[in-house]
Amino acid sequence: MYQEHSDKVKIMDLIKTLKNRIKQNYRLFTTLRNIYGLTKGLSGIIKGRRGSMEHLKSTISLMGKSNRVIGRPINVTIEPTNVCNLQCPVCETGA
Repeated sequence: MYQEHSDKVKIMDLIKTLKNRIKQNYRLFTTLRNIYGLTKGLSGIIKGRRGSMEHLKSTISLMGKSNRVIGRPINVTIEPTNVCNLQCPVCETGA
């Protein structure tokens, strides 16, 4: 049991190191980001998922470094207030 946990920690550390190295190389990072966006958009279109065409349009705008985003927003965040004391790690307001 302990060995499994140790292996998982090593794998997570390896993934974190790999992500940091990719982010340091801006050209590689943007290329991988664009490929990921295209594959997610295309696979969603093939599977008939709602919003996939908008995702693909937004990715194409990002790749072309356009000042105008072609696709509609994929998600919308509505905040009833912009003051929060909880400091949740994923919250845009509390972070």
